Amino acid sequence: MSNNKRKTLDFYFSSTQKKHNSSHEQSNDADNQNVVLQSFDSQPSRVLDNEPVKISLINTHQNISNENQQNVQYEEEINNETTGDTIDISRSCENPPAQPKLISYPKNHENRSFMSKWYEGRPWLEYSIEKNSTYCYYCRHFGAPTSSSNKKPQTDAFINNGFKNWKKALDKSKGFDQHLKSLGHILAASNYTLYQQRKQSQSNVINMIDKGRIEQIRRNRLRLIKIASALLLCSKQAIGIRGHDERESSSNKGNFIEILKWASSTDPIVKSIFEDITGNSTYLSPIIQNESIKIMADQVRRQITEKIKGKMFALLADESRDSGGNEQLSIVIRVVVPTNDNKDIIQEYFIGLIRLHEFDAQSLSKMIADYLIKYGIELQSCIAQCYDGASVMSGKCAGVQTILRQSHMPQGIYIHCHAHRLNLVIVDVHSYFISSSVTNEYYQQAQEKLASATSSKLKTWSDIRWDSRWSSVNAIMLNYESIVVALNDLIEEGDHRCIDARGILSAIQEPLFIVTMMILNKLFGSIKVLSDQLKSESLDYAESQFLILSVIDQLQNERNDTSFKSIYSAVLDFANKHGIDMNRKSKHRRSNTIPTRFKDAFITSTMGHRKEFLTEADYYENIYFPLIDAILVEMRDRFSPSNLAVLSSVSSMSPQSKSFLNYDQLLPLASHINCDQNHLFNELQVLQPMLQNKELSNVNELYHEMIPLQEAFSNMMLMIKAALTIPVSSCTCERAFSKMKLIKTHIRTTMTDERLSDLCILSIERDFNIDFEQVIDQFAVNHNNSRILLR
Repeated sequence: MSNNKRKTLDFYFSSTQKKHNSSHEQSNDADNQNVVLQSFDSQPSRVLDNEPVKISLINTHQNISNENQQNVQYEEEINNETTGDTIDISRSCENPPAQPKLISYPKNHENRSFMSKWYEGRPWLEYSIEKNSTYCYYCRHFGAPTSSSNKKPQTDAFINNGFKNWKKALDKSKGFDQHLKSLGHILAASNYTLYQQRKQSQSNVINMIDKGRIEQIRRNRLRLIKIASALLLCSKQAIGIRGHDERESSSNKGNFIEILKWASSTDPIVKSIFEDITGNSTYLSPIIQNESIKIMADQVRRQITEKIKGKMFALLADESRDSGGNEQLSIVIRVVVPTNDNKDIIQEYFIGLIRLHEFDAQSLSKMIADYLIKYGIELQSCIAQCYDGASVMSGKCAGVQTILRQSHMPQGIYIHCHAHRLNLVIVDVHSYFISSSVTNEYYQQAQEKLASATSSKLKTWSDIRWDSRWSSVNAIMLNYESIVVALNDLIEEGDHRCIDARGILSAIQEPLFIVTMMILNKLFGSIKVLSDQLKSESLDYAESQFLILSVIDQLQNERNDTSFKSIYSAVLDFANKHGIDMNRKSKHRRSNTIPTRFKDAFITSTMGHRKEFLTEADYYENIYFPLIDAILVEMRDRFSPSNLAVLSSVSSMSPQSKSFLNYDQLLPLASHINCDQNHLFNELQVLQPMLQNKELSNVNELYHEMIPLQEAFSNMMLMIKAALTIPVSSCTCERAFSKMKLIKTHIRTTMTDERLSDLCILSIERDFNIDFEQVIDQFAVNHNNSRILLR
């Protein structure tokens, strides 16, 4: 028989069956005296006779310290005609020893049985319930298949058929103790010990590999966190990120790279970004920059969405053009968010910019709705919309506000931005200075020459900063002397600018200019206070109505002789201080004549003919009164809320209102937000006496007063939150445009619209914290097959 054949399991089992015809209970362990100790990485599991078993890939090592280990494979499938038996002990070394503990064990013909206490001190002992026999776990899985001398298979009852002679189980010369002292068992126990050591060693290697992998992931994540934090810094500060030339030879690679270079001198992690990362995987490219910025911006949007979820909110939107000539629509959400210190509960969150390609109401409505739905904002919770007065936005039949209310926001009433309304009250004017750098230089030199205590600059009348009207007039008054000196210097120069300077000097020294300037400064001062208040995020609608009425009443009270005499007295003092003759007539103009075709008509005034103002009464009747009347008419017309019952109801939430907490007045608002009117009536009956002695000035203070009682007055708290949520103006959108123009300058016009929107939200909503671990997790999801390990 060949050597290959002798190494098969078939030969092993056949030779065993031929030699051992008698019971394995009578076998003598002395046959194993010549066995030489052998060691094994793993051994084939010996199984019971008459059992179908498949054994594969068993490596036998003759000596654990020998580098030239010889592997012997046993691979054979043994089939037996008896297939009904089951194996209820360990099948391989991967299974623990089978040591079932029963209340009672089967008895043999001698009325003896196995006892569970025999397991104690014998971890190798296994018991088969099916065979009612015991086996040696060590010898079955780690014993030598053959002796080293005669190549005969090991014969032991504890390996093959099992030991079940319970009478001799504890005999010192037989049974368990005899098997324990046999060389075969000693060899198997030694192999088991080595196996456990090897298994633990392999586990340590795996752990070391895992630790190395974890450490590499940690280093990679820290590097990307440094990159993301540098991008966030540039975004919050609204500064440029990329450089014109980012090659290695460039001395200025842009703010982003230069910040990392600067940090690398003291931060070893940042230094490793440029040294250790794979050559073509530095993760500093513009594509990675845009993706990182996008992930951080979306994280801020998700945080805003979480704050809005389940609450009423108002939608604010406005449109402006960026430096690239693209129309951008700013989206802002106004919501009541309680804070730990109960301050600044009214929040207006910037969501992003939408690039406009179509400007009809239907397209604008779809873009707004899709944008809000994209970030998980529930449109049904919107109770108000605030836009400017453009017909495409405010149209009653087919405007954006109407389409959104019909399709997505059934409770979203339209609010005309009060700041835009105030802007429409005042007529735009332009200032000569500041438009020319040369004239402005003369103006500054005049200020230095006069050692002027007020060295403020002259201000143009901005299109979006409405309080600049008063600021412009006030700047001229404060710097009048410097302006006159600067104009005289320009006239003395005698160049082409002297003609304009001579004309302006003549105009500002006319009595009419002085009187008009003083009147505008007086009247616009009250309007500026209103403008500043209307731009406040914390202002509620009810309070804004009282501010507007207060300004109207103040202007109405100024419409009398006493107020004008006070102004005119200030005019005379100003004229005397600057050497202006108030009785001086304007330059000679041709006399006004009536066309001959109107000789038979009764003419009260003519167009294009300027009337001379010479006396105090002329200024009083033709300038002061008409100007006040024009302002009052415009303000009363544009700020009248009589057409909206809900807004009148909101005014009744203010403690300053005569109808404060009047149930009938509050019904429109209660119906608008689906508030339980019966419960609201009961709550008002209890609440009104409680607030009689409270000194409250606005709805915000009422809200803080009600916080400790919010569980008892749930419907009233809902009404208060609705009153605070309804916006006054869309000035936050205008502020977003100011930030947009700082980010997208004339040298950054190639910036994509998505990048612009993301940079704006990171710069505007800078109070939100960025979780960089989540940023890297999202980055790893987007780049599952990246060159560096991130998770």
